[in-house]
Amino acid sequence: MKVVLFCGGLGTRLGELTENIPKPLVKIGYRPILWHVMKYYAHFGHKDFILCLGYRADTIKDYFLNYKEYLSNDFTMSNGGKDIQLMQSDIADWKITFVDTGLRANIGQRLKAVEKYLDGEEIFLANYSDGLTNCPLPDMIDSVVKAGKIACFLCAKPSQSFHVVKLETDNSVKNIQSVQKSDIRINAGFFVFRKEIFNYIKPGEELVVEPFQRLIEAKQIIGYRSDQFWCMDTFKEHQELTDMYNLGNAPWEVWKNFARRRDSVFRILCLGAHSDDIEIGCGGTILRWLDEYPSSEICWIVMGASGERRAEAVQSANLFLANARRKEIVVKEFRDGYFPYNGAEIKDFFEDLKGKYVPDVILTHHREDLHQDHRLVSELTWNTFRSHLILEYEIAKYDGDLGAPNFFVHLTESVAQRKIRTILECFQSQKKKSWFTEDAFSSVLRLRGIESNAPNKYAEGFYCRKIVC
Repeated sequence: MKVVLFCGGLGTRLGELTENIPKPLVKIGYRPILWHVMKYYAHFGHKDFILCLGYRADTIKDYFLNYKEYLSNDFTMSNGGKDIQLMQSDIADWKITFVDTGLRANIGQRLKAVEKYLDGEEIFLANYSDGLTNCPLPDMIDSVVKAGKIACFLCAKPSQSFHVVKLETDNSVKNIQSVQKSDIRINAGFFVFRKEIFNYIKPGEELVVEPFQRLIEAKQIIGYRSDQFWCMDTFKEHQELTDMYNLGNAPWEVWKNFARRRDSVFRILCLGAHSDDIEIGCGGTILRWLDEYPSSEICWIVMGASGERRAEAVQSANLFLANARRKEIVVKEFRDGYFPYNGAEIKDFFEDLKGKYVPDVILTHHREDLHQDHRLVSELTWNTFRSHLILEYEIAKYDGDLGAPNFFVHLTESVAQRKIRTILECFQSQKKKSWFTEDAFSSVLRLRGIESNAPNKYAEGFYCRKIVC
């Protein structure tokens, strides 16, 4: 999708920081906040930008025309500095359209000024370019698609530290509390629009005033709740963001998850004893990783499934791995419930795996799982792969062996529902089982979401025995 970025404001509340440059060029670390915002969108695959310029438009043009890749990328220098070989590139695949939308135009006028550059776009994104978030953008977009509305914006808690007061009719104080603990939400400046938004904007109107009021009356606008938002509206907030960046605690840098680029290859080995184990234990994590890293390569191995269960395993794996750049699905037929008695044969299979795959991460059963087949798969994973990151997933069952995981992967509601829906659709042979219900799967995800303070309520839990940096 195209991304419209409003970059023309004066930024007067930032004082001397914006005397000679527009607010979006105020730096956080090596790069301006505008760059951080663009990196956020690019991480999710949205790399076609339209910059609505105004105050000191020349400085924004100069910044990108003279962009210094080496500031935020590794490189090799040779020949006395005459030859530079970059190891990565930030913006090589970005398309940026620079549009002068007026020195004192408001947001509504700036958006109308670039309407022609959005021709053919059913849905597009927009941003004030002065706030940062790690909000799951795909889920926000999905909420608009599902609701069929024209507009959506991020509704966040204020980043300021003031207190709010409630008064009785006689002016006695009823309550006073930090705004962070109140129910107050602000427009955080992250928007999703359908093209019909332009039908609601008249000449000279400010976007969130008259046009939004019309959308409210027509019930065509929704809010997306999130507590993950950091604004840079004052000098103090700029300093706070800079301090977070300098301390290596910059949650908005979603592109640094797993310290890898979105377009880098991410190799995952998934191991499950039976048909549906991988999906139940870590299906949401796989869906999230594939959304964030479409260049992923996944080897998906089911140790024991035959007949109908084999067909279900293959169908489900193909659906879960639909977005993988490369996938290999292997279904063996070791007898269910007898893995410990076929240990030598299964051990040989694992040794063969070791020679074929060099994964970045391995997803396998929990070693304290009370099912003997699950437990053996976990033991052989650790015996075989001794130099890899191994995450052990969990499966709720009659034995009551759920533990206390120490590694969590947060899921959006959309991803959680995709996981559950795919499991219920694919494994029809299990539909009479007491544990095979939507609420059973959802309850585990909610429980782990509560335990890890997941912003969108859902999470998958894992057991991580060793981490080597």
